[in-house]
Amino acid sequence: MSYRTKSRVSYPASETMESYRLVTLLATGQLAYNDAATKPLGAIEYPAVEVGQLMGVRTLNTEGTIEVEASGAVTLGDTVIAADDGKVTVASGAGTIIGQALVGATDGGVVELLPYGYGHTQS
Repeated sequence: MSYRTKSRVSYPASETMESYRLVTLLATGQLAYNDAATKPLGAIEYPAVEVGQLMGVRTLNTEGTIEVEASGAVTLGDTVIAADDGKVTVASGAGTIIGQALVGATDGGVVELLPYGYGHTQS
């Protein structure tokens, strides 16, 4: 069962998860880390410490900003795309565009993003 508010939805986790990661919704109705080839639902803000834990997801069409862990260095103003393990990376090729970095981050750091909406891709 899920829960919806204006900018969040919630679903159970399919695995333990780290905070500030992009997630996708599986056919089972559970959340999993998003990868570079998948369109994410949004970002989780807190870790999932057990399988089945109900997780709040900040959707990509949300008002305001989201925070996501960086895979590689990100600079203020960069456009970022989805990377593996629910992270984002600087847009340099094909991928699902997530948004614009409002702060810089090093590899493994958390970057604040202005999300561009849902499902935009670049080739």
